[in-house]
Amino acid sequence: AQDKIHGRRRTGVRYDAEPGMPIPGWWLDDGDRKARRPIVICVHPGGKAAALREALVVHLAKRSCHLLLPDLRGTGETASPIDALGTCPDQKSARGSIWLGRPLMAQWAWDLVRTVDFAQKATGRSDQPVHLVGFAEAGLAAAIASIIDPRVSSVTVMGGLASYVTDKPFKGHRM
Repeated sequence: AQDKIHGRRRTGVRYDAEPGMPIPGWWLDDGDRKARRPIVICVHPGGKAAALREALVVHLAKRSCHLLLPDLRGTGETASPIDALGTCPDQKSARGSIWLGRPLMAQWAWDLVRTVDFAQKATGRSDQPVHLVGFAEAGLAAAIASIIDPRVSSVTVMGGLASYVTDKPFKGHRM
């Protein structure tokens, strides 16, 4: 499905982060995916719709770049309504991921590596610069992905955690 948002064509996309783990997203561009433009991937713990409400994403949507907004696993349309416990929105996913030895933050970072794969394949250009933008808790996943994937040329973290150490109870934070 396609529509226009901020003057750009929005196309729904879906690709697999791993077998049985589809990642839905929105691709915003002018319709010319083969044009040599930077690829910007923006992630938000609230999913693609929450990312699209961020001022920086609105600004980027109006610029000449290939903009991809994925729903990392457990966010946006992949979020489970029974995942929350108390004030933690993803308590069950985070706990289960630790039990399996695959922390959710590492899974998000892997989702981003696979998102880079998808974006470069969709544009047909593996030489285009790839930039990651992560909001809040997703900022840490973007930073991790930028460390493990040499194709990422820059990362921006907006409102990310300075530390997991705090004397205040977590309310509404992921992981």
